[in-house]
Parts: sequence; C-alpha cells; structure tokens
Amino acid sequence: MTQISHAPWRCPVCQNPLTLNARTFRCSEGHAFDLAKEGYVNLLLANQRSSSNPGDDKMMSRSRRAFLEQGYYDRLADQIADICSARLSRSDKPVQLLDIGCGEGYYGGRIRQALEAFSPALAAVDISKEAVRMAAKRYRDSSFAVASNNRLPLPDKSVDLVYCVFSPFSTAEVARVLKDNGCFINVHPGPQHLFKLREQVYDQPQPHTPKPAELDHLIHTTRGELHYSIHVQRGDTAMNCSLCKYRAQVLGFEQDVGRAQESHHHHVEGLAESCT
Repeated sequence: MTQISHAPWRCPVCQNPLTLNARTFRCSEGHAFDLAKEGYVNLLLANQRSSSNPGDDKMMSRSRRAFLEQGYYDRLADQIADICSARLSRSDKPVQLLDIGCGEGYYGGRIRQALEAFSPALAAVDISKEAVRMAAKRYRDSSFAVASNNRLPLPDKSVDLVYCVFSPFSTAEVARVLKDNGCFINVHPGPQHLFKLREQVYDQPQPHTPKPAELDHLIHTTRGELHYSIHVQRGDTAMNCSLCKYRAQVLGFEQDVGRAQESHHHHVEGLAESCT
C-alpha cells in the first residue's frame, strides 16, 4: 500500500509547522526530527517523558495486538466507526482524523477502513515508541507520531474529528486542535470494566466509576453504552478469563464557536471494557 502524505505535524519545541524533506521533518527554526524506517516520527521531547521508555513496552504492545486480533473488540470499534460516519456525513472531503493514545493501531486501522468513503487522513499519537512503531509498520496509509497526549503536535483548528479510546487526554488540547463544529469521541470503561478479572485479584472488587469528562469550549451532545459478552479461550494472549463482558459508554462533544449549535454529531462519550 502506498504511503499517504503525512499529517500536518508541528514542531514540539517552537510549535512552527514541520516540513518533510527526504526523511527528515524540519521547522523554520531548524529543529529536525527523523522519519523512522517504519514511517513514524518521534516528537516526544525528553522533558515530556516520565521515564526513559514511557508507555507500553514491546511485550505489552504485542500482547495487546494478539488479543485484539481475536476480534473481541471488533464490535466496539465498529460502533465507533458508525458514529464517526454519521458525524462526517455533513463534512467536506477529505477529512482529518486524530487518534489520541493509538497504541498499536487496532482502532485506527479498523475505523479508517470503515470510513474510506470520506477519504480520511488519519493522524495518530501515543507516548509508547514501541506501540507507534508497530502501528506505523502495519498501517502505512496513516501518519503516526510518538507524542504526549497533553501536547498534541498538530496546529490549532486542524482536525475534523478526534477520538480517544481508553486513554487519558488533555481537554485543552482536544479543544485546541478541533476545527469549529469539529467532533470529539471519548471512549471510557463502564462500571463492569474487567470486573471478572478483578474478582480473581480482590476480595471485594468494586465497579469502575467513570469520571465525568469536563471539556471547556465543547458542548456535550450524545451519550451511549454498548454491552456484550465474549468468551475468551484459555491461552488467548495474557487473558485467562472464561467470560468477559464489555460495557461501552459513548459520549459526544462538538466545538463551541460562541453560539448555540445543533447536536448533530454522534460522538462516543465513552466505551467501557469490562470482564465479568
């Protein structure tokens, strides 16, 4: 598959636009960031790291991919894609998507494929270098960067739709990169998230309590939940639960441009995964 043009990354040092020349991104101030052979760029500065190798390591990333490839989360990813499609039906083509906390690329790959009719350009970021490396190597039609969710390396008002699946995010950064009338989809765990697994660890496991998302400059439009059960075969990657029940909560937000707006976007507020 041919590599598409790269996302409009901006320099994490001076916030000026980055331009790709050969295999190096450079800004007008001379800051340079090399494109890795897998096709991603590392825009995570040393002072933005909590450790020498933040995020999921190689074993965790590979285990997550092996688990997701069994199809357990396909239904969840497809619902996110359906909500994206409903929102983007009012948008001009092509559309710019942003996957915050993309991991090894499962959700972005499946969602982008489902949205081909909209000629989507997908930018994806994660703090884990190993996860981004895996994602970029497999999904050559998208743009990947190692970066902090708290300092997204994209210009103001440059993204039509942002989604975040089970990852932390900065409310200020989401609002900053969204275009006017843009859409944010936040997917988070429901009360029974990994509950069956927690029962094996704790004497008195408690249901997960989602923290309400409070986003300045965004209007909450839609909330939804997804419930379904799956059977995990013994030996399936790092999971030995016999039954996992996934509860997905979906929230929607749209960019506030200073006036009341129609709540047309169906944004996922939070999808919750739970093993019971």
